[in-house]
Amino acid sequence: MLKSQLKSVCLILFLISCVSGPETEKKSPLNYLNGEHYEAGGVTLGGIPLSVRRRVVPVTIKGHVVVSKENFETRSRWTRLALFKDDVLVTRFQSDEKGRFMVKRDLPSGSYEIRPVDDKKYTGNQLLLVNSYEHNVKVTLKRTTP
Repeated sequence: MLKSQLKSVCLILFLISCVSGPETEKKSPLNYLNGEHYEAGGVTLGGIPLSVRRRVVPVTIKGHVVVSKENFETRSRWTRLALFKDDVLVTRFQSDEKGRFMVKRDLPSGSYEIRPVDDKKYTGNQLLLVNSYEHNVKVTLKRTTP
């Protein structure tokens, strides 16, 4: 009897130690096991999920576009840009009246390239390594026409 009570006390102390600790944890932005990226499917067996489905967590790319001329940069308004992966078009977007842009898409990790859509007016590109869920980018272009 004393042995079973000792086991019960040890179990309770062990469980308490598992749930106590810091209230917030530092989490990697690519932590797939924290419930932000996957959720249990509809089929369960005694509360244990038998299927898992992926939640879409979009990548946010925001930044601004500048046009560079002789060591002087100005914000580029209403500039149409495109995002490529391995020379395949992923999406198109446009900067606003202040030269800012924001893109939210479900993107796999990897290397991407931001290029101007109007390549007769602008040249340049910006390489982007997608390895987290938020990126701030400065896209520097040059005018091809005076």
